[in-house]
Amino acid sequence: MKNPSLELPNLNRINIGGTGLLLAIAIKSRVKVKMHTLKGEDHNICCDGRGGARFVMGRKRDFVSLSRGPNKALSVSCDDRRNDDPQAEGKRETEEADAIKPPTGLGIELFEVAINQTSSPTTFDKKMSSLDVARAELALAVLYLNKAEARDKICRAIQYGSKFLSNGKPGTAQNVDKSTSLARKVFRLFKFVNDLHALISPVPQGTPLPLVLLGKSKNSLLSTFLFLDQIVWLGRSGIYKNKERAEFLGRISLFCWMGSSICTTLVEVASWGAYLLSRNILTMSFAPRDTHEAQVQFALERGVPALIGVLASIRLPYPSRAFDMAHCSRCLIPWGQYDGLYLIEVDRILRPGGYWILSGPPINWERYWKGWGRSKEDLQAEQNKIESIAKSLCWKKLKQKGDLAIWQKPTNHIHCKANRRVFKQPSFCNPKNPDNGWYTKMEKCLTPLPEVSNIREIAGGQLAKWPERSTSIPPRISSGSLGGITAEIFRENTELWKKRVAYYKTLDNQLAERGRYRNLLDMNANLGGFAAALVDDPVWVMNVVPVEAEINTLGVIYERGLIGTYQNWCEAMSTYPRTYDFIHADFVFTLYEGRCEMEDIVLEMDRILRPEGSVIIRDDVDVLTKMKNIIDVMQWDGRIMDHEKGPHEREKILVAGKQYWTSPAPKQNQ
Repeated sequence: MKNPSLELPNLNRINIGGTGLLLAIAIKSRVKVKMHTLKGEDHNICCDGRGGARFVMGRKRDFVSLSRGPNKALSVSCDDRRNDDPQAEGKRETEEADAIKPPTGLGIELFEVAINQTSSPTTFDKKMSSLDVARAELALAVLYLNKAEARDKICRAIQYGSKFLSNGKPGTAQNVDKSTSLARKVFRLFKFVNDLHALISPVPQGTPLPLVLLGKSKNSLLSTFLFLDQIVWLGRSGIYKNKERAEFLGRISLFCWMGSSICTTLVEVASWGAYLLSRNILTMSFAPRDTHEAQVQFALERGVPALIGVLASIRLPYPSRAFDMAHCSRCLIPWGQYDGLYLIEVDRILRPGGYWILSGPPINWERYWKGWGRSKEDLQAEQNKIESIAKSLCWKKLKQKGDLAIWQKPTNHIHCKANRRVFKQPSFCNPKNPDNGWYTKMEKCLTPLPEVSNIREIAGGQLAKWPERSTSIPPRISSGSLGGITAEIFRENTELWKKRVAYYKTLDNQLAERGRYRNLLDMNANLGGFAAALVDDPVWVMNVVPVEAEINTLGVIYERGLIGTYQNWCEAMSTYPRTYDFIHADFVFTLYEGRCEMEDIVLEMDRILRPEGSVIIRDDVDVLTKMKNIIDVMQWDGRIMDHEKGPHEREKILVAGKQYWTSPAPKQNQ
């Protein structure tokens, strides 16, 4: 029989040969680890105080003793403890050979040792490097420290020990007791083990070298920071007496933390969106301003589209049938709660035939349930709930492999309407405008797709492939569902903006320079002609459709393969300061005349524009004259230019640049 490979979650890979087993971790305490095979059978490795392991599989009862010689060779003795009757033993071996199946092959491979079955008892010798031993021991430490129960025990032991030593009197022991009970800072004494383990672990094959270097740099800097930080804590609590050295190490640890944060930003933040941008696919990332405070800002600084947003009770600021794919990577959204309200919202913004990808809890809970600190029953119930809701939405689960699960939305609702007899909830929504996404409450009903004549037809119309999609007539226009806009108007608008953008590049040399700008914002996008004229440039445009616009054209923008959002420019935009390199405003101030002050909109533009970024404002000459007075006070460098058709047009163009300046230092009192 071939040697099957057995892997433990958060541990190393262990090889089993015949009926022998090697567990290359010698421990002093009693720990149980449960594993699962492809058939779902449970297997237990029980490590006792003698540094041994007992492996239980089917009727098998093997005992493995571990010892290490002077040359660091690992000695393994296997005692099968079998029946002395040869006939019964032969029958038992046959049954066990049939019962043993290769378990799942997931996780990080740390080391492999194959054992071949010989007579019992038997001793095997296998040389292991010091790195392999360190990996194995750290793997067990990580597994133990990731348990909430283990953390609590350690903290309580330190807290109760310090209380006993202090006896209620002021001093070092009492300081340790207070710092442990208030901030649980003491647990940082062990937190560096996680990153140290990741540092010495091998990376998956095929990982690009820059990502490997950045990842390992992050692990080394973060583990150094956490290790030095424990010395800082010891100094503040009075255990470590050298305060000057503790402060010096504290400064070093802060530099290590800054370096690890930079590496984390480059490796992890919006990595999915950045990867897809390299394949000419636009993404729209959104995240709340929570404990991972500046992720949206990091994404925008990388040149990846992003907005601050959250799934709560209000619809996302996007139209229906907007996205070809939605992706959630450890986003920690309770998809299975509130009667599937959040999945219903995802269904609204997904195009017919679009995909939803879930990565993270509860997917692959069989492997990660211990690291997540949740019970298997809880995670399985959560996944079953998500599966049930997805089925009620008529989604089809295409695949689940490793840490990913993929569902697909139907291309039309013919079958979905028929199966409402089975799935009473969610019901279909009453005919309303499903594109409303500005301060509109979510509903626990399914947004109906446009009607089709047969089962193979795609609801809403077939889209052209990219890049033809950016200039093809969108289905919303060709079907006549967008009142007042015809195919001819769309074509004229596309050609008009090609000419206008070419003229803009003669006015602003930085816009014409390839690579100078990356993040662009169009404050009044209309049909998205400005962005479509720039599809061949290495830029992306956030197309904003003001909620005060006469026609809601954001759905057309998404059907062109572009991205955008709704916005009321009397309010602040959901983004961080200094996130856009270039801002384009087409009759924005005329649109908001009488609604809010011009100065408020200009101040918001100044907030979100990077220093030395540019602005092009197209409006009536009277409006631009007032604008020029405002931007002069703000120390912008601006000039009013003629219309592309000539100086006799009332419509003019204001080209301005935000200067890099700082306020003067306050005068010292002499």
